[in-house]
Amino acid sequence: MSQCVYCKQRKGKRPCPALGGLICSQCCGEHRIVRISCPTHCVYLGTGSDYQQKRLSEQFMPVRREFYREISELGGEKAGRPLQPD
Repeated sequence: MSQCVYCKQRKGKRPCPALGGLICSQCCGEHRIVRISCPTHCVYLGTGSDYQQKRLSEQFMPVRREFYREISELGGEKAGRPLQPD
């Protein structure tokens, strides 16, 4: 079993170009960019960003709906519609 090159506690499954070995998914997700200097060509860099963006979007969906509802009540239906590009 190959250990994670970062925590040395879990099994390393992802190749980490910054650390030159296998890293566990938990350490990769938790420490990428923050404590590990990830190169731009790392395949897990984009995947993590996409995941976080989707997660935050879902988390703030109720807040966004409430915001548009309040705007509609205050300024009419036209004010509550999101801006459309020209």
